Amino acid sequence: MPDCKYFENHMMVQINGRRRACCRSQEFKYNNIKQIQSNSEEEYQNLPLTLEMKSVMRSGKWHEVCGKCQREEIRGIKSLRHSANQMLSGIPGRIESLEFTLSNRCNLSCRSCSHTLSSTWQDYLHKNPWYPVRKKDIFPLIEHELSDILKWMEGKDWNHIKHIKIAGGEPMMSKKFFDFIDWLIDNDYAKNITLVYITNGTFYSDKVADKLKRFECVNQQISCEGTGKLDEYMRHGTVWDKKQRNIEKWISAGLGRQVNHVMQAYNYHNIANFEKWAENMGFETYSPIYLSNPHWLRIEALPLSYLNEHVFPMLKDKPETTMRTQNKKIQFDRYHYNDDWFKDFAGWTKKTDKLFGKDLRDVVPELGKLIYK
Repeated sequence: MPDCKYFENHMMVQINGRRRACCRSQEFKYNNIKQIQSNSEEEYQNLPLTLEMKSVMRSGKWHEVCGKCQREEIRGIKSLRHSANQMLSGIPGRIESLEFTLSNRCNLSCRSCSHTLSSTWQDYLHKNPWYPVRKKDIFPLIEHELSDILKWMEGKDWNHIKHIKIAGGEPMMSKKFFDFIDWLIDNDYAKNITLVYITNGTFYSDKVADKLKRFECVNQQISCEGTGKLDEYMRHGTVWDKKQRNIEKWISAGLGRQVNHVMQAYNYHNIANFEKWAENMGFETYSPIYLSNPHWLRIEALPLSYLNEHVFPMLKDKPETTMRTQNKKIQFDRYHYNDDWFKDFAGWTKKTDKLFGKDLRDVVPELGKLIYK
């Protein structure tokens, strides 16, 4: 029965202040239904789409918005819905879990990201008028204040909060992140909260590490798309040697427990090497994430000839692992090459290479030859 406690006990606020059921829900497909500003939990819960989603899921059926969890569960994989139902009470109207993007300030401009969630992307676009985006469409820098968070939770009891997830931008660049952390500690809430936050690993501070240890549990998720030049290419602005030293410090402090690895067209050839690196680093959790958007970075944008030569043999020869199992169940069993997507991938690569002053042929020669032939 696909009932999900996120509908009752979870609040998610996007960078623009608008609401979603969770980070995976596909409410944007319903363009005719306006999402509202998130300072009223009750108003969001009474939107026609929200009521429809809850009704369908409670009836034992899947709503289209929740398709990502549905596809995982069909394949026998533990979904986010499973995790939510284990963690939350299901008591109607009681917020126990918060998820939000506090700021889109970021020091990197990743290939799979955009100006929506990176101030560095915004700077590049403003400084390069040749890039095909209208200046009026470039997303602004947004930073939510502590007062905004308190307004979102108005009328709710902070003593019920057991889980908080903060994404970015890069949280470690935002003073607002530290203001919120200090507020939770000063008000004696931190000791009962599991804090999850996503970071690019380019920052470390002993002072911050000491503060984070005041929480009941901290799940710091460090994003890496590769090692060395590959990560520097995909996450533009990264200095790999410095990033690896910072990661080692977080792990030594007992906080760098999880690495997130977004699998996409640029790094499929390196899956085995990256998994070995993550194992050697000593991460407790290794989380491979299949990129579904933008479409030109999906595996379907890669020609079968490239996969047969540089990806499939590597997976066939390496030992069975969580990553390989996830790959087989989620992606490789539904691969269908899309030539239009490859053309979009080639165009995107050339544009971003020019924007960032890099060349894919210097990093992944075999793939670069296909793009620049």
